Amino acid sequence: MPIEQQLDADLAEVAERIRQSPIQVADLTGKLHPMVKKTQEALRAVAKKEKGDSLIWATSRQRHIVVGVGLASIDRITRILEALVRGLESAGFRITGPAIEGHGMSLRFRVREKTSQVPHKLKAGASKYDLLMAPKYDYVPTGVIGIEFGNQFNAWSTHNSVWETKKRPLEDSIPGIPTRLIYEAQTYRNGRVAEGEAARRKAEEEALERRKQVLVQRRKERDDALFQLADRWQRCTTLRVFIEAVRQVAVEEVGSPEADPQIATWLAWAGRVAHRHDPLTGLRRSSPARRG
Repeated sequence: MPIEQQLDADLAEVAERIRQSPIQVADLTGKLHPMVKKTQEALRAVAKKEKGDSLIWATSRQRHIVVGVGLASIDRITRILEALVRGLESAGFRITGPAIEGHGMSLRFRVREKTSQVPHKLKAGASKYDLLMAPKYDYVPTGVIGIEFGNQFNAWSTHNSVWETKKRPLEDSIPGIPTRLIYEAQTYRNGRVAEGEAARRKAEEEALERRKQVLVQRRKERDDALFQLADRWQRCTTLRVFIEAVRQVAVEEVGSPEADPQIATWLAWAGRVAHRHDPLTGLRRSSPARRG
């Protein structure tokens, strides 16, 4: 979890309050926090069903904290969780069981004890079936406990985990966890701001692209309309040439188009069609020369 970053004013105030009143893991003398009590009860209920020295998992995702420890560590982890949960709540966080929520952040977490792989030992008088079905190894709790943090997809991060060492028990690391989470909340905020800025830029770019597409489409429509006018004009020009050719044939055959009413009617109709479809008709009507 990143520590070296500037905190917002509200988070800085919480961090200062944590610094002035750090939490401490102590012996249990009063009433347990309800979430810790549920977790303890779940561990003890599972312990009654387990045989041998194996890891005990309390994995409910709604009622209590997710914990996997050995039988000998139940009382110790209860003390640790009691201090951690109350310390986180005083820092403005809320424990929902498998997650820590607060200050705009939601972070999954669990408590786990490391195990050691040892060869499986059969009990005296074990049958051939027992020998066949027995596992090759057992995984025995080592007493080394850590707190792992992850995202909503249960991707546990080694970088964000807090594990005890030979020189530093987990109890000594608990006071620093609320502060670490405050800085983690700041990281979430910064990420949301960056995401919001990226989304804003993307929306602006998409809007600009849409405007460009509209302009391109309008330009294409204008260009197409212009070519359509030119095509109409060309067709009307060709039609007038054809009409004149018919007129010349009429002159050669009957002396004058008016001499044949059928030809005269056709020429008048064809002329009206050419005039009606010619895109320059409107210009001719409004031209200065025509008005003069």
